[in-house]
Amino acid sequence: MNITCTIGQKETPAWVAEFLDGTRQGAVHFAFGQRINHVYPGDYLYLIHRGKVQGRLRITEVVEDAELTLPAGNEHEPIEAKTVVWVHCPGEPVGHRDIPRDSHRGFRYDEVSEWGS
Repeated sequence: MNITCTIGQKETPAWVAEFLDGTRQGAVHFAFGQRINHVYPGDYLYLIHRGKVQGRLRITEVVEDAELTLPAGNEHEPIEAKTVVWVHCPGEPVGHRDIPRDSHRGFRYDEVSEWGS
């Protein structure tokens, strides 16, 4: 099942773009303070920033019950992770699509049907 992840308002659009434009390469983690179920390698993590989907990243690994403290965001603030989702960068930018999403904390299960094939 695909999920969305909201990136905080304090992060810059340039920082978010790094996940999609080739600046970041290979495996990158997203740490979540809650458990995430029914998400598997091959699913997508869609990045939301400032109310819009910015792109998607292919999930490569999901570590449940992680119980780790990991850095998050541009300022590397520590987060007590219960689930760690690993993705492959670079992801796929949203391109010409306009996909609005209300912001939320953490994640939501969402197939993002507006993305298309």
